[in-house]
Amino acid sequence: MDSDQSKLDEESLRVKFEVLSTENDLKQFMESPLWRDFSKLLENRLEVIQKEMTTVETMEGLKDLQGEYRGVEFWRVLPGMIRSRYEMQKELDSKKEQNNG
Repeated sequence: MDSDQSKLDEESLRVKFEVLSTENDLKQFMESPLWRDFSKLLENRLEVIQKEMTTVETMEGLKDLQGEYRGVEFWRVLPGMIRSRYEMQKELDSKKEQNNG
């Protein structure tokens, strides 16, 4: 997930978000059967889209599939983006403590 995350970040997606959950919330979610089910569904859909891209007959159809792929990929890597946000905040907090200490 982490390698894909580098392709999809807030800046490239033009998305700003505030994290309301805690690290523990995210950990519990990612370990839950719900996330495993959802993640598997997303991975399966990405595979189907990739196969459809090889047989699509029009440029419009290809663009539609590319857009869907990006949308599905966003949801697949979102937990990693949130985890990165926690890590960035920890680094900022650590630097602040070092500067104040």
